[in-house]
Amino acid sequence: MKIERILNFLVEFYRKTEFTYKLFMRARTMRMASSSRWFQLGWTFQNIKGNKILDVGSTGSLLPIQLAGMGYDVYSVNHRNYKDYHGLVHPNMEFIKGDIRFAMFPDESFNTVVAVSTLEHVGTKDYGNRLIENEGDLKAVKEISRILETDGRFIFTVPYNGTTPQPPQKTYNEETLRRLLKGLFRVVDEAYFYKKNRFWYKATSVELKDVKGEKQTCIVAIKV
Repeated sequence: MKIERILNFLVEFYRKTEFTYKLFMRARTMRMASSSRWFQLGWTFQNIKGNKILDVGSTGSLLPIQLAGMGYDVYSVNHRNYKDYHGLVHPNMEFIKGDIRFAMFPDESFNTVVAVSTLEHVGTKDYGNRLIENEGDLKAVKEISRILETDGRFIFTVPYNGTTPQPPQKTYNEETLRRLLKGLFRVVDEAYFYKKNRFWYKATSVELKDVKGEKQTCIVAIKV
């Protein structure tokens, strides 16, 4: 395929000289080291249960392709078309263009639902959302509960208290997280991270209270 030849050319180009190779490696390392994706995805992989997985808001991510390649039966939902952005969809993955607030799945369809850096954008103007709703995240979580099997896992990551997101993106704290999950899920595991001088570090929720700047929390919750 033409696109594959172009990609192969670009890969070989950066290997042409030691200078271009180092330039590429340093740019990639600096970008990845400062990204929250590395611990968000690691958290997701180690906490998935069952085989039928829904990845919510995944069009900007390779996660559904990675999960499909690992043998999971993967569904992906987003209002932006996945193939338009990535050029391909894994054979073990089914993409549904839509809004998680109005999920077109039967009750108890999935073993695990994943939402990496997604809930804070639901109902906001981010990424061209058309339906603006102050409590869009609450409506999304209710739908996620409906389509999860009993005792199914909801794995999600969100900006934590102290983060200064670009509006209208939301940030969360202990109180808003409890409100988000109340009556629907119970938390069985959680982790907290903060960013300092380009790098991310793990911390406890207590330690995080004294930290300024960008913070994230990763949650595993069970449907009740």
